[in-house]
Amino acid sequence: MNKAVLAGGSAGAHLSLMYAYTKMAEAPVKPVAVCAYCPPVDCSESDFLMGISGEFESWKYGIMSKCAGCKIEKETLYNEEQQVALKSISPINYVSKNCVPTAVFHGRKDDLIPVRHIEMFLSKLKSAGVKNDYLQFVNSGHNLNADPDTHDTARKIISEYLSLYL
Repeated sequence: MNKAVLAGGSAGAHLSLMYAYTKMAEAPVKPVAVCAYCPPVDCSESDFLMGISGEFESWKYGIMSKCAGCKIEKETLYNEEQQVALKSISPINYVSKNCVPTAVFHGRKDDLIPVRHIEMFLSKLKSAGVKNDYLQFVNSGHNLNADPDTHDTARKIISEYLSLYL
């Protein structure tokens, strides 16, 4: 088989979206859809970048630096070089009519990926005419653990994507 439905959670969802949206032409295994749990979709937005503090803050900036290819720090994240780099690793900036169908699962109480980012992303997918589905876990944060029944619905959506696109 030379096609795949990509899926992941959080950073894995981000990677799935980036690969599907930017590597379609040269991918040896063609992504035909993405199922993304709590994806970071706009890495340049201040409420994403400033959303984590404490013990995970240096870890987050370290990961963002590696992904962006330049040093990202709280004090410099609004500099032009950092913003250009962060936009280049943001799936929202690669949405086009050529994007694969995308299902997004997200917790309304997520304190890492703001709901407004997901709403902007979905709006951009819709405007581009990209097939998309959205399932909100109304009681959950980033780990989606407070809505056990919603997981059944998510599995149904994923099964539909597998049936339709593989």
